[in-house]
Amino acid sequence: MAASSIRPSTPPPDLLCPITKKLLTDPVILLESGHTYDSKAIQGWLNLTGPKRDPLTGQVLNSTELVPNAVVKKMVDAWKTQHPEPTNNPAAAAAPTLTRAPHPQQQQQQQQMAGAMSL
Repeated sequence: MAASSIRPSTPPPDLLCPITKKLLTDPVILLESGHTYDSKAIQGWLNLTGPKRDPLTGQVLNSTELVPNAVVKKMVDAWKTQHPEPTNNPAAAAAPTLTRAPHPQQQQQQQQMAGAMSL
């Protein structure tokens, strides 16, 4: 795969959603724990049945209030400006994408979250 077909570097871990492991697009803070997640991912997580828990710590939550994280949003936007998406490259589009299969427990959680998000 040509070097121009991928971003030149990987985003810093602080700019990745702890749930999706992808670059944050709409970062929000889960107020009770203070952790930042992507809005859709944490909403899907919180919609799962059972006690509401922080995904990172397992802490039982008394409040699920979310607020936008403007500072992290600016950091993500700055990173994206410094590392633009690649241009449309036909050779890159034809290249296969290799992925690792998720752990069975992660797969089950992802399926539950996907089901909750589709409601």
